[in-house]
Amino acid sequence: MVPVVEINGISEIPDAVCLGVPERLAESASLQLVGRFKELSAGGVNTFILDLGQTKSVTDAGLGAIHHISQQIGENLVFLRPNSKTQMLFKSVGLFAPIVGSIDEVQSQLRRE
Repeated sequence: MVPVVEINGISEIPDAVCLGVPERLAESASLQLVGRFKELSAGGVNTFILDLGQTKSVTDAGLGAIHHISQQIGENLVFLRPNSKTQMLFKSVGLFAPIVGSIDEVQSQLRRE
């Protein structure tokens, strides 16, 4: 079964989208994630929330995909519900974005910026 990156619009946050990352962020899902990111950015989306609540493992390809997205949009990236292992991995490779536990927290975080 091919992992799917889900797109969930967030009506309360203009020009924002939540991308649901699959359980394993490996090669095929990473390519799909970057492809969706490019497609949505070209369409005017400028804030991305990566929902990592279902994600249990992130490979080198997954880290590369998230790093690419982070470099492209900078402060307009939020990590939603990553597990502690994923948080430690992101910190160890220098991926720093706000980490939140709910969509309500995303809205609060983005209002502060």
